[in-house]
Amino acid sequence: MTSRPTCNPLPACPNPIKWGVEGRIAELQAIVDTPQIKEGQKINLQAAINLYHEKKPPPPPPSLFKKGKVISLQDLNTTYPFWIEVMLPPFL
Repeated sequence: MTSRPTCNPLPACPNPIKWGVEGRIAELQAIVDTPQIKEGQKINLQAAINLYHEKKPPPPPPSLFKKGKVISLQDLNTTYPFWIEVMLPPFL
């Protein structure tokens, strides 16, 4: 009889997931600094970065940004660049 493999019941990621505002700002800034990103999208990314810096609570995730402003899902028009930010736990 072969032995059974042991089971590790621990989650695959840390619990709770370690998350920091500074890290997220750095990630978004790295995207902004990428030359392939178009100017319309950079405006949306900068709006998300500004919310993190100002510690202003956005609407419940996901937060939608278009033309540098937070918009509702009903106002989403996919013919313009938009950004969906779902990692805003400091404000939850």
